[in-house]
Amino acid sequence: MSSRFIYIILFAATLAVTVMAAVWLPADFHPAVIVAGVVLLALEVWLYVALVRPVRTLANGIGLIRAQDFSSRLAKVGQIDADRLVETFNRMMDVLKSERLRLNERNNFLQLLIDASPAAIVVGDFDGRVTDCNPAAVALFGALPPGATLASLPGDLGAACASLPRGASAMVRLSNTEIYRCSSLSFMESGFSRPFLLVESVTEEVRRAERQAGHRIVRAMAHEVNNTIGGVGTILEILADTPLDAPMHDAVSACLERCRALSGFVTDYASVVKVPAPECMPENLSEMVAGMLPFFSGLLPRDGAISITMHADGGNVVVNADKVLFQQAMVNIVKNAAESILSAGGSGEIRIEVGDAPARVVVADNGPGLSSEVAGRLFAPFFTTKPTGQGLGLMLVGEILDGHRCRYSLRTDPTDGLTRFSIIFPSSRKQ
Repeated sequence: MSSRFIYIILFAATLAVTVMAAVWLPADFHPAVIVAGVVLLALEVWLYVALVRPVRTLANGIGLIRAQDFSSRLAKVGQIDADRLVETFNRMMDVLKSERLRLNERNNFLQLLIDASPAAIVVGDFDGRVTDCNPAAVALFGALPPGATLASLPGDLGAACASLPRGASAMVRLSNTEIYRCSSLSFMESGFSRPFLLVESVTEEVRRAERQAGHRIVRAMAHEVNNTIGGVGTILEILADTPLDAPMHDAVSACLERCRALSGFVTDYASVVKVPAPECMPENLSEMVAGMLPFFSGLLPRDGAISITMHADGGNVVVNADKVLFQQAMVNIVKNAAESILSAGGSGEIRIEVGDAPARVVVADNGPGLSSEVAGRLFAPFFTTKPTGQGLGLMLVGEILDGHRCRYSLRTDPTDGLTRFSIIFPSSRKQ
């Protein structure tokens, strides 16, 4: 029962008792009874104003806090001490409203930053279950099923993230030539640590740094070696033209041949840093690839142990490309596929597929295949799996395709065992 209702009953009872006393008692007592009744009623009104009304006002304030209604304010009750409490309460509510507004604005700004971030952010709860993903994370990992955890994200990238200890970061190279910086971090909420993953694509930065490092090495190597070979080669040529006995002549000729071979070796390395910027023009992708089939056939063994075929899904796939540079990249890709087949026994098939939506070229071979660790490093400067390789062919291919803004990958599909070099042209370049 509320205090207001109790005071109403008490007020009514006092009034009734006063009236009854005035009726029943003799007339001599009437003035005293009336005065006593009025005093009691005045005292009850004063008690209500001084005690009950402030208490009810403060109870209303507690209700506002419980409802998190920081916009409403309490009215003064006309009692000095209570009005001080009301004034303090109203100031507190102003501060809470201001802080809540500032916090909401910051949270909204932070959410906008997270949603617009190119880095994938996956947030987990206290038990590691995924609670939130930004658009970049959805694009990278796909829509995660209910109950997914940070340790069960799909793909090789998800497995790499799951292996990271809390607070650690690592660079992850995937078989599709993409490179990511993965970080396993945490933040505090309600006094407990909540985990989250931050995955940033650093493919362009790493490739650029690797190419620049490779270019510096090549330039230094070419400068030092050619300076030496130039002088040595001249002396050897003079000696080769001088009458010498047969053993000495053979030795000089061998040395001269090695000098020329070393000069060619260094020249090949130096040529990597001279890849021109592509001058792109509209080209029919199917015709551009089909026109090179006779040349591709010349790269294969004459005994016909390796066959090459082409299949085009669309005959009018037009892309913006530098024909000369793109064909040079295709030569390296087909040559590598043939060498891979030869390393496994010398017989097999190379299949070139041209498709549309998106415009793409896929070169598939049934060679021995690549491990995921090797596939992730193939486009790094000077990395090669060939005993006599220089690690330049795929570096050159990668630089040409990067200039065309193509997406590309080289990996072995575990389902059919075929190794595919896939090139996908950007949609903005497709006519």
